[in-house]
This record gives sequence, C-alpha cells and structure tokens, in this order.
Amino acid sequence: MICFPLDDTQYDASALGAWCGMRTRGVASAQGHFTVTTNGDMSVTVSPGLAWLKAGDYWAVVAHEPEPQTLTLSVGDGSLTRIDAVCIRLNKAQNRAELVIKKGTPATLPKVTAPVRDLNYDEIYVATVTVRPGTLIIQDADITDQRLNSSYCGLAQDSAGGIPNAHASSHAKEGSDPITPAMIGVDTSAITAHMSNAGVHVTAADKTTWNSAPVSRGQTSNPNAITTTGLYYMAGGTPNAPDTSGYMLACFMSGGRGTQIAAVNGASSRFWIRSYLTGTGGGWQSWRKVVTSDMFSYSAGTLNITI
Repeated sequence: MICFPLDDTQYDASALGAWCGMRTRGVASAQGHFTVTTNGDMSVTVSPGLAWLKAGDYWAVVAHEPEPQTLTLSVGDGSLTRIDAVCIRLNKAQNRAELVIKKGTPATLPKVTAPVRDLNYDEIYVATVTVRPGTLIIQDADITDQRLNSSYCGLAQDSAGGIPNAHASSHAKEGSDPITPAMIGVDTSAITAHMSNAGVHVTAADKTTWNSAPVSRGQTSNPNAITTTGLYYMAGGTPNAPDTSGYMLACFMSGGRGTQIAAVNGASSRFWIRSYLTGTGGGWQSWRKVVTSDMFSYSAGTLNITI
C-alpha cells in the first residue's frame, strides 16, 4: 500500500498522482482559468489556467498553462455547420498535457463530439465553437463557455468535499439555505459570482407573489364550487352562472372571503359580480349585474337605463 507522504520515504509519481486523484477532473475556476476569446480571425486565445485530468482510477494530474495560447480553427465548410471543441487533454501515450482544437463533423444538425476518456486520452472541453458554412472570422457569439458544464468540463473539486445530496435535493425548496463557499473544497469564485447574481435566482418573496397571483385553471362546470383564486371559463348553460351565456370568470379568495367577476365571452361586454361570505347564510351570494356607461341614454329630459 502506498502511503503519502511519510517521513524519510522516497516516492515515484504514482504517489502524488494518488494524492491528486482525490480531486475530480475540471478547471480550478471559471473566472480567469482557460477563458476563450476571439481574435477577429479564425483563431481564439486561451488564457492561462489550472486544470485536473485523470490518468487512471487512482491517479490524477494537474495541467498548468502559464501563458496565453493562440489556437487556429479551420475555415467553415462550404454548406454545413460544425462544432469544434477547445480541448485540454492528457496524452497518456506521450506522457504530456495538450491544449488543442478538436474539429467537429459538419452536419445539418451538428453535435459536440464527446470527450475521449480511455486508456489513451483524458479530455475536458473549456469551450465549444460553432463554425458556420463559409466562416472566415470567429465571433464572440460563436463561442460557448463549457467550464461549468460537468458533461464536458466542470469545476475540479475534492471528491469528498462536494455538495451533500441532502442539501442539493432541498436547495430549490422555499426557505432553504443557499450553497455556501465553505461547502466546496476549491476556488469558489465562480460559485460566489453565481450566488450573487439576483437575475437568475428565485427568492421566497418571488414565490409568495407568484403563488398569490391568479392563474388559469381551465373550464369549470359549477362556479359555486370554486374556492381557489384563479381564472376560469364557463361554457354557455353552466349551472349557477349569471345566465345561459358563456363567461370568463375571475375568482379572488383571501381569508375565507372572496369575489367572483364574470364577463360575457362575446362582443356584448357585460359584467356580473358576487361575493363569498362565511357564517350563517354564507357561501356564494346572488349575482349582481355591473351597470356601465353604455347602458345609459338621455332623451327628452328623461334618463333611461337599459339593463
């Protein structure tokens, strides 16, 4: 059994590989590590960074690129689109790490070629690049950052220090605590930035607002049975409707009381309203027609109302 590190003991690379093997494959951070940018031609620049790759089940390596690197892509196909990958790979046969462009296959519906992870190579993709027919210049919009995509790359983290399953399963629940940097055993700057992005998170207040808003609940066969806030439809002849017309119905409930507003589903634009009461004689009360200005007329000194 290899035990690393022990005092006064010589080791070969397998011992350090086993120590690195406790970390999953991926990049150290999605900020500043292997960022891919365009150059106004068919090349991209990849920034310096740290990444972890797997040499075997119990052996991992650290790939460090200290300088920006420029990689050139082939020009676009004459008629089909392809997706190339900016790939960091461990070439096990040549015992080295490489930063390369993996050229995709032109197709009507192009797909990303899966990373190779076998006895010869171990790969991660930090970005993919869409190369359209006849492309001579790579645009910013053509580059998709894959560093947070665990299928292609992901953030390297200690395998024993990942997010607990119990926490992950409850994270979407109202009032659950957020993921904290202390739960992650690596550089968590990207996660911190994600947590601070209010534009992509739903708060408990948001949920309360949405849950209290009317939602479409489809057709009802009996408005007297409705005690849930929402928007409903009543077909013509529905029992307990104001009359035999078809109606759109809005129901608002709060604290055991409620209001229903019915609007004729047609050109006449007639409205009815009633209340829901508790206690003796409670329930939905009689419908009352809403009088609108177009029901009034004035002729020869007389005010007329057409209900």
